[in-house]
Amino acid sequence: MKICIPVLSTALFLNVAPFTPALAQDQTLRTIDVPAGKTSQLSVHSGAFADCSPKPLVEIRVDKIPTAGTLAVRDAKVRVRTGNCAGKEYPARIVLYQAPVKVGATDSASYTVTSGDRVNIFGVNLNVVAPKP
Repeated sequence: MKICIPVLSTALFLNVAPFTPALAQDQTLRTIDVPAGKTSQLSVHSGAFADCSPKPLVEIRVDKIPTAGTLAVRDAKVRVRTGNCAGKEYPARIVLYQAPVKVGATDSASYTVTSGDRVNIFGVNLNVVAPKP
């Protein structure tokens, strides 16, 4: 006895499946030392097109809140130092970490930065060290 099982063709399946555009995704993982009781800059996000016009600001979503210190996302301005856009100022978003005063504490945080169709996931392990004199 022969059993026949109809198979849906892949081409047909692809035509009926909903279309979801894929986002380009990167991941940045790092460990940094931060001075106790101080605010440290974790990342800066800004950009300009070739004609020196500003790119739209990125969206930043905090995924994991630190437990020992405080994470903040702030709007700022950055000035370009080199290249054909040197001297121009652009809007930026910066991620800051306020460390606890306890030297030897460890912490971690993660956040997602979205710019157009690019997504970058940042994971940061933080070691609280004695501030430099």
